[in-house]
Amino acid sequence: CTVHSFFTEYFHRKFQISFEKHALHAYISEVMDDPNCGTGGIPRVYLLSPHVQAFLLNSPFFEDQYDELLNAMRTYNLPVNDVLADGDQDIGRALDLEWDRVKLYDDP
Repeated sequence: CTVHSFFTEYFHRKFQISFEKHALHAYISEVMDDPNCGTGGIPRVYLLSPHVQAFLLNSPFFEDQYDELLNAMRTYNLPVNDVLADGDQDIGRALDLEWDRVKLYDDP
């Protein structure tokens, strides 16, 4: 699923607007490449966060970010448990709880 196919389906379901195959992709590509906006030719400026850029480019933004974070934490001797590691992992001895005093979180 790409961002373009997602929005094509979204427009169809939400507003009953149908696009030909790849029409939305072609339109967005054409508009994004146009340095001017509208009939007045107003210069077009885009301010995009890295997340939005990755979303529009349909590229993985968080690729290797988790590993970089783990390595940085280990470099500075910060305690860390890799929860995505394969296999069992001993994260320490469990504390003995007095269940009479434990109150479960209650979201009213």
